[in-house]
Amino acid sequence: YADFVQTEIVKDIRKEFKREESLDFNQIIERQEKKLIEYALKKEGTTRKAADFLNLPQTTLARKKVKYNL
Repeated sequence: YADFVQTEIVKDIRKEFKREESLDFNQIIERQEKKLIEYALKKEGTTRKAADFLNLPQTTLARKKVKYNL
């Protein structure tokens, strides 16, 4: 599963930034972080379960959920 997620992230980055001359590392990381958190929340249903799925403290996931207006 981890290989699949990694492959999909790389494909997504390539597609999303194909026409860019340069890349903003922090912007890429934030976009991917948001997508991973959205996925985990949809898959698991609660912040506690999503945090366990992503191996994050629940408070960190809750803070990021607010940050990204999820």
